[in-house]
Amino acid sequence: MLFATIIITVLEFMFGVILNIFLGLNIWDYGNLKFNILGQISLGYSALWFFLSLPAIFLDDWLRWKLFEEEKPRYKLF
Repeated sequence: MLFATIIITVLEFMFGVILNIFLGLNIWDYGNLKFNILGQISLGYSALWFFLSLPAIFLDDWLRWKLFEEEKPRYKLF
């Protein structure tokens, strides 16, 4: 989940800089939130991505199993 959060946050920052700052599209702006970087990413939203990545991981595993006939996912807590 941490790895997914880092990837999502880095991509959000990169696309934010390109789309919002360089191209001036102003699609989103976190400038009014605390702990933001250039108004493109926010610590609060990064925390949200952390928790949203778990259901996304399960969905990805399930879709790979059903659509691409990959091995059925098995999970272990420890």
